[in-house]
Amino acid sequence: MLSTDEIAEVTRSMRQGQRESFEAVRRYLAQDHFGSAFLAVMPTGAGKSGLIATLCQAHESGPVLVLSPRAAVCRQLATEIAGKFFSDRGVAVESLRQVDGLSGELKNGCIYVATFQKLIRMEAEALAHLASTCSLLIVDEGHSEPAPLWGKAVRAFACHKIIVTATPYRNDLFQFDIGADANYCYTFKKAIEHAVIELPDFEQCTLAEAIAHAGKFLDEHPSAKAIVKTKNLDELKRAKRLLDDAGLESLAIHERLKDDPIAGTSRSVPSDLQSQEVRVVVHQRKLDEGVDLPSAKLCILTYPVASGRELVQTVGRIVRKFEGIQPLVLDCSSSSNAKLWKNYLEFDSYISTDSGWNKFVNSLDTAKLIESYLESFPSYTYLGSSFREKFELSTLQVDQDIRVPIASVCFLGVEEDFTIEAFVDAMMWRHHQSGELARPYDSAHGFKVIASIRFESSKYLRSKLLFEPSLEIVIAKRVGEYLALFDSRSINHAGDAGLGTKQPVDSKQLFNLSARGAFTRVKETHARSISSTRKRPERVSHIGQELTPSISGQSAASYALSVTKVDNLDATSSVESSYYLSAGSGRVSDQRASALSLEALCDWVAEVVEVLEQNPLPLSPVIGAFALPIDPQSVTGPLSLTIDFTDLPPGAKAVLGAKSFAIDSTFVFLECPDWTFKIGTVELKFEYSEPERRIKFTSDAGAEMVFPDGTVRSLDEDIRTTRQTFDPDSVFSFVDNIAHGRDERFSSIEYAVIRKLIPDVDLVLCTDMGTEAADFVITSPKALCFVHIKCGKSLRPNSPAGALAEVGSQAIKNIEYLVSSDEKLPFGNEGILGSPWPSKNATYQLDHRIRFMAKDGIERSIPSTKKAYSTRVEQALATIKARRRSLGCRKEVWIVAGNSFSYGSFKKEMAKGANAKAESLQAYQLIDAWLAVSSANDVDLRIIVSP
Repeated sequence: MLSTDEIAEVTRSMRQGQRESFEAVRRYLAQDHFGSAFLAVMPTGAGKSGLIATLCQAHESGPVLVLSPRAAVCRQLATEIAGKFFSDRGVAVESLRQVDGLSGELKNGCIYVATFQKLIRMEAEALAHLASTCSLLIVDEGHSEPAPLWGKAVRAFACHKIIVTATPYRNDLFQFDIGADANYCYTFKKAIEHAVIELPDFEQCTLAEAIAHAGKFLDEHPSAKAIVKTKNLDELKRAKRLLDDAGLESLAIHERLKDDPIAGTSRSVPSDLQSQEVRVVVHQRKLDEGVDLPSAKLCILTYPVASGRELVQTVGRIVRKFEGIQPLVLDCSSSSNAKLWKNYLEFDSYISTDSGWNKFVNSLDTAKLIESYLESFPSYTYLGSSFREKFELSTLQVDQDIRVPIASVCFLGVEEDFTIEAFVDAMMWRHHQSGELARPYDSAHGFKVIASIRFESSKYLRSKLLFEPSLEIVIAKRVGEYLALFDSRSINHAGDAGLGTKQPVDSKQLFNLSARGAFTRVKETHARSISSTRKRPERVSHIGQELTPSISGQSAASYALSVTKVDNLDATSSVESSYYLSAGSGRVSDQRASALSLEALCDWVAEVVEVLEQNPLPLSPVIGAFALPIDPQSVTGPLSLTIDFTDLPPGAKAVLGAKSFAIDSTFVFLECPDWTFKIGTVELKFEYSEPERRIKFTSDAGAEMVFPDGTVRSLDEDIRTTRQTFDPDSVFSFVDNIAHGRDERFSSIEYAVIRKLIPDVDLVLCTDMGTEAADFVITSPKALCFVHIKCGKSLRPNSPAGALAEVGSQAIKNIEYLVSSDEKLPFGNEGILGSPWPSKNATYQLDHRIRFMAKDGIERSIPSTKKAYSTRVEQALATIKARRRSLGCRKEVWIVAGNSFSYGSFKKEMAKGANAKAESLQAYQLIDAWLAVSSANDVDLRIIVSP
């Protein structure tokens, strides 16, 4: 800790802005803060790191926590705090506090420097202990992370809080209660006046001109460096090529590049970048913050930067004083960045005055502005044709005063640990962060109500500010398994981890509301393609008095129903109820219920939930014609069992001892859980094991199956799956070897053709079991393939439709998981993909579902620890979802029917035309329908069968 004399010596060595800011913070720390935080504004290059270092080492007692958005920033801050800032100024400090990275047991005299991510990932008990013992919290550039992720954690700290930022924008600071007198602003303008930094010049040019200009600039200033900021990887590579062609020594930094000093590429920012001989650094958001590169004096912007904040951070890299070189920005964005910079300078000039800064600080608490606005109204006034009382949040009686214009409520699933109190707290925090004046209420009818007033800037004004007030209402109630939620802003809160909500009510349950009457009249449907496509509309809407006759099941199957409007009719065709139903948000909008009190809304919600909780009802042909994805939240076990004996040759028998019994070549259908079947006196028993997630079967001891040619097979299970490989005689093993191609058994020309269907495979993942989207996913950067497998045991299969029907139907009904553009659409069984196959409790387990994973053409080894392997599975799923969304990645579905369907038999039967066997003609019709659906979704369909 710095002594009094050491503090005096350090402050004398500080720049004016640092010194004045430090003294202002010390005054704040010397008194009770009453929950308010201190705001310190300092432009990039003016010494924020030094201010933070001095504050930390000068603090008298207790742990100090410094939060920063990025690891690189944390490393720089930790170095400065640990002594570099003081030694650079020639200040000898006798005893410095230890600096650590927030790991291990907390120490009273330690300074902890960590990212926001590390804070929110702490165990609840450890976080609570840190919050209760921390004596000072410093937040560096808190805008870089969304406040809901870390705001709740920060609020738990009761100590003094200091927010240090270069860009004091209102929306970034709502989450902090900034005291009216607890602030200090050292603006860009003041820093220039004090010769701390320099004002850069802006010039417009093309990228080619900018590269040429950079060559001349660097020739004139041999010790300077240049920075090129690009929008994406392709733009980065183009800039790197131009720099190489111009003979400029450059380094391209991007996480998708290799660490290759010869090629001049790196995945991350080198710690010794300043000392390297590199003259130009090309990056995509790698040098915006946390990199100390004082020799950088030229910045090339290849695209219009998204926000003023990002531009200020970017330009801040080159404004530090260095050998008298004037900083220069070359803007290749048609003056967009220059205009943003001009707006920033005007804003900075405004807050440089005392009056401008005070107005800005007061505006941070929008709630106070709203209160002042409301207080200006008289208690009573005559409006329209009646007297009205002034609205006040403090006197609002929700059961008497609130009227819901129309019953439009979302019904959402909730997490196991969901509580309505935690939901309200999270919503209140979001309202406060947005600068709204909000207050929660309890209704006598079980609702939690949040009323909030917010100011919106008028949409008719481009560069002027005029606040328009609006009242927003949130009404929530836990009813059974659902959260009934009304939000006047019509925000979809489904799947929000911060609120504890899961996916909306299952579509099948939701559409129960369309089957309440004797008849259903569908009046509107709005559907979205389950795949991006060049050959058909992305969205399709049908509106009419009666849509039942006008909707084709085949055309509708390629679209997922998102919204429908239905009337439920009684036996006399009178309308009993009318709803808008939204599958994506779980919204139920009753067209006949309006101006509801909370009491009436309570009754209406109870009525709707009663219908939702019923077993799925038969749907209207219109609604049933559309594709409905499998509910990813459902947990399903087998409902029925079908035993397929159709491939057995005539004369096959079940034999037990001296007795034999003929086996009919047919299907046997069993309802679960009654899974016992007899062939004569030979009993077959089936049982579903939930822990192992598989079906087990047994038979009478000694029972066998005898074929006409004398072949004998046991009726016991024969499983040869090991912990590393699938049963070598299984189709799973066949598919498993596609990436490796090392098994001599698969050396046929046909198998080589299959392997070439997806060249450059870099990922094979077994997704079998549970609510699966496929049995395997095989993918490369240019192709994504879902593989669906069903195996028979026939040595000489024919071509029956039944051999393809089940596996093909599974492939088609899950096609949305292959083509959806929604990266957040989860596979139904994601939760088990990190576990062994078929399940973690199975008797015969395969340890890893990742069968092959490569990076840059080199196969990656399977991690040895469970945590690392789970991370690898998450990476694999992220890759699949990204490629699912990519239009440049070809989509394929493989239907694999092993030992159950013969290509030769099918070809032979099709040559007979109308005289072909009925089951083969049915197979043709199935394939034709699947091809139509696949083609409509831009998906290649391949069917792999026995010869």
